[in-house]
Amino acid sequence: MKKPRRRRIDVNVEELDRIIDGAKSAPLSESDSQKLKTALHALAEALAERLLPRTKTEKTSSIFGEEEGKPEDEPKEPPAGHARNGADAYRGA
Repeated sequence: MKKPRRRRIDVNVEELDRIIDGAKSAPLSESDSQKLKTALHALAEALAERLLPRTKTEKTSSIFGEEEGKPEDEPKEPPAGHARNGADAYRGA
């Protein structure tokens, strides 16, 4: 199931700067206040989405079960060599 897409909001940073600078000397107009609220809500949603943990995907074994024919409890012998030979392997040196 796909998650719903966020609505796209175009933010004009220069206009937001103008609104903030104007708010230093006079109260915000209704339209300027709404623009700031919209930009802040979009920013908060984007940050919250990034902070949420990602959903984990299912493991193949939970869908198909364990592989058949694979011995589970048999002890395995280490392969010969392991690229490490004891001192007794070097007799001719």
